[in-house]
Amino acid sequence: MRFRFFTAVAAHALVVSACSTATRGSASERCVPQSMDSSWTARGPVYRDCEVDHAARLRNQRVLPVGYTPTEACETAVLDYVVDEKGVPDLTTVKIVRGNSQTLARALIANLGALQYQPAMKNGAPVRQVVQLRYAATLTVRRARDFRPPPGPVYSCVP
Repeated sequence: MRFRFFTAVAAHALVVSACSTATRGSASERCVPQSMDSSWTARGPVYRDCEVDHAARLRNQRVLPVGYTPTEACETAVLDYVVDEKGVPDLTTVKIVRGNSQTLARALIANLGALQYQPAMKNGAPVRQVVQLRYAATLTVRRARDFRPPPGPVYSCVP
């Protein structure tokens, strides 16, 4: 019996974390002083999420530009950058921390200017904060209803 497969490709992107992720342990353990990149501090003091009263929060959820489609089964990228006192990412401070897709990292960087944040607050005033964006994009192939995938482990895609 001959099966006819209809394949449609759909990209499903998952925002794993838009801001720095919480670390286990007490605040004093998490917030050990670290050296800051000189491009981050060139325009004034910069804080990490553990050093502020309220960390910067992403306001809009569209992190990738419309139309981006992954070319691999699992693409990941992790970026660090500074969000200023107005909640705008400072594009001169972007650093690619890790990931397996330069294409995804470049697409995220190209779209950073469209992101809007609630700025970080310290002592009642907005401040600059280093933010980490973790992103995973997966390529999903869908087939006709009569297709049954072989048994096996579920693939996980996490940056």
